[in-house]
Amino acid sequence: MSVITTGTCTIGGLQLTLLRQVESGFEGGDVSAGKVARSWTVSAIVTSTQASSLYNLANTWRAGRLDDPDSVASQSVGTTVTFENVACWFTDMPSIQPLGAYYQADFRLVDAAQALAIATKDAEQQQGGGGGGGDLGRPDLGTVILGGVTITLTQPMETVGTLPTLARTSTGAAYITGPLIAPEVREITGTVANAAAYSSLVNWVMTTSQSIPAVNSWFPVSAPRATAEHKIISGLKVVEYTVSITVEKV
Repeated sequence: MSVITTGTCTIGGLQLTLLRQVESGFEGGDVSAGKVARSWTVSAIVTSTQASSLYNLANTWRAGRLDDPDSVASQSVGTTVTFENVACWFTDMPSIQPLGAYYQADFRLVDAAQALAIATKDAEQQQGGGGGGGDLGRPDLGTVILGGVTITLTQPMETVGTLPTLARTSTGAAYITGPLIAPEVREITGTVANAAAYSSLVNWVMTTSQSIPAVNSWFPVSAPRATAEHKIISGLKVVEYTVSITVEKV
């Protein structure tokens, strides 16, 4: 941390010439993980004109931030104020108090780009990217290929189909009815690369279901389903397609 007790600074084109103190440091909740951003706490003596300009500057920034899209989702810092050539967000809005013929102005700023990087990392970890709240992320369950489409598994897929039915005679003796061998079934849930991959999977189902299956092939026994949602992966916003389908071995 450094402290400046004299000199000037500039915020949003407004020059403050009577500084009482500028503290430069960092703020954030997880220092050990590096999730802190540069910050500045400023205290200055200002004239009534400067006080009005600073108030209007902060209020304009506030209105702009309200209209900005979500910074993590858009990966944009949106509306900022420039402090000493750094794009910043206010973390404490200016407090302006009379001081004789002048005013004392106090406010706090944070480096917007660094603060956004921290928020992005937090969002990635909270959605299962690893780390947050003890979440170790998705297990590696491998992939499966259907119709040339690679599906990255998010759930175990191996199971069995219809089992024999246990019944009893009038005297209580047990016997079974139905097929004696339960078929191999895969209940597949996972992600695919994009919408085109899901479309290819649907086309495979339509084609396969219209033909006589070959022995030991996999035949679709449920219609494919898909969901799409925005995710932050490796710091980038992507659309992740999750598909589900059940197939049975012939």
